[in-house]
Amino acid sequence: MDISRVLIIYKKSLYQLYGLERKDAEYLHFLNADARALQKALEGHEANLEALASARETLKERGIGFDVRYRAKKAATSEY
Repeated sequence: MDISRVLIIYKKSLYQLYGLERKDAEYLHFLNADARALQKALEGHEANLEALASARETLKERGIGFDVRYRAKKAATSEY
C-alpha cells in the first residue's frame, strides 16, 4: 500500500484545555490543592505532546506528507 498523505487528528489533554487555554478556576484550584493530581495532569499532558511529536517525526522520516487537526474542528477527510 502506498500512503501519500495522512491526517493526524489529535485531542488536547485536560490540562491543556482547562488549565492552559480556558484557565478554568475550579480545575486549577483542584490541581493546586492536590500535588498528586497536578503531577498526573502534567504527566498526561506531556505524554499527549510526545505522542503527537512522535507521530509527526515518524511520518517525516518516512517521507509521508501529513496534516494535523484538532479533533473538535470539523473538516473533510476524503483526501486522506
